[in-house]
Amino acid sequence: MNDRSTCTCHDISIDVFRRASQSGAHNVKTCFKAIGCLPKCNNCIPMVRSVLAEFSERTLPAQTTVADTVATSNASHQRGYP
Repeated sequence: MNDRSTCTCHDISIDVFRRASQSGAHNVKTCFKAIGCLPKCNNCIPMVRSVLAEFSERTLPAQTTVADTVATSNASHQRGYP
């Protein structure tokens, strides 16, 4: 994460961006929209992106491959599941 911990244009702390991310903001635009403003100088954009990355790493399910999905589907069909 970068050294910035505040959006200086709006005096918004990193914790506010974390709460927006936890509430469903998934990119910079939706993060600012959830807070109710727009970025001005854009110096905080890297900070917001790192907050979003932090949150998505903690909440995304493990990725499966297409082969895993097909194997699971085939096994279900063999057992008689629709």
